[in-house]
Formats: sequence, structure tokens, C-alpha cells
Amino acid sequence: MGIFTLLAFKKDKLEEMKNGYKLGVVLALTTITIFLVLYMLFKILMLYNKRNMKIRLKKRKFIIFAVILGILFLWFLFNPIGKFGLHFFGLTVYSGIPYPYVDLVVDSSSIFPKIRETKSHFITEEEFYKIIGEKVDAWPEYVIIGTGYENRVKVSGGILIRGANPRIEILPTPEAIELFNKLKSQGIKVKSIIHSTC
Repeated sequence: MGIFTLLAFKKDKLEEMKNGYKLGVVLALTTITIFLVLYMLFKILMLYNKRNMKIRLKKRKFIIFAVILGILFLWFLFNPIGKFGLHFFGLTVYSGIPYPYVDLVVDSSSIFPKIRETKSHFITEEEFYKIIGEKVDAWPEYVIIGTGYENRVKVSGGILIRGANPRIEILPTPEAIELFNKLKSQGIKVKSIIHSTC
């Protein structure tokens, strides 16, 4: 019975279920990792406390605070505010905030990205013009489209044959992220659509 039920689903429903499962796995692994790091830190402090009974509560609190501050410093060192940081299949970090699984729409003039309305492998003209805006004066100099880690995202032909402005770069997601950070560092107005999976 289970096989026939699965066959009755449309292909996109199966894809949606598979993607939801991936998101759940990423969130579960992230949560487990955080708890393991905190547990190991707690155990190290407790072992140190057993060996040296002179440690006071204030010293332990200071050590915990210093370790947490160090972790935050390292996190924001590798994931700067207003730029892309760590990224891999299914996870993109922008402005120090991890975004698992979702596609992002990023404007170089804002700190926080928007989450793309659909997780589609096709970018329509309507979506493109909605992202860059209606006013021609407000258009960015560049629009970067990250096509995923396996180049599965396709772009409507109408986007490619329109005028010269804004300039469009269609690249695999890792290269699109690198180009976005580079152009933003140069002060160039840029918007991007980043597909975080295939």
C-alpha cells in the first residue's frame, strides 16, 4: 500500500518532502553540535574544578564568558556583517546568520537578506523585475544569480535578452557568493538571488 501511495504523489510533492527532510537533518545536526560543544566545555570546567578546588564560581563564570566571547569573535571573523560567510550545500551564512536550505535575495545596501518566495529551479521575468524593482533609477549595477551547487537553476530567456542594465552574472552559487562579496567591497550596488542547494 505504501508504494502505491508514494506513486500517487506528484513529483514536486516528493521533492518538497525530500527537501523538508534535508532541512530537518541540517537543523538537527546543528543543534546536536551546539549541545555537544557546550557539554564538552562544561565537562572540561568540572574536571578542572575537581583538580583545583580553589577555583571560585566567579572564575568559572569568567572562563565560560571568555570562551563564548571567543567563539562569537571567530564566528563573525569568518562571517562578516553585510557579506556572505561560510556556505555549503544546503546552508548559507549572510551577516553572521545561518540560513539552512532557503534561497536568499540579497541587496548590497541592506544587512539582512530576504528569503526567496519559492524554492524553484526557474527564475521568471516577473520574479526578476520584482527583485530589482520597478524604478529604473533604483536598479543595481549588477544582478548576480547563483544557480546552485549543481547548476540546476535556469533563467527565463526574456531576462537574458533585455537591455544592458543592470548587468547580469549567472554563476554557480560558490562563484556568485564570491563575486557578490567582491563587488560589495568595491562599493558597487548589487543584488543577488542565491540558490542554496542543487
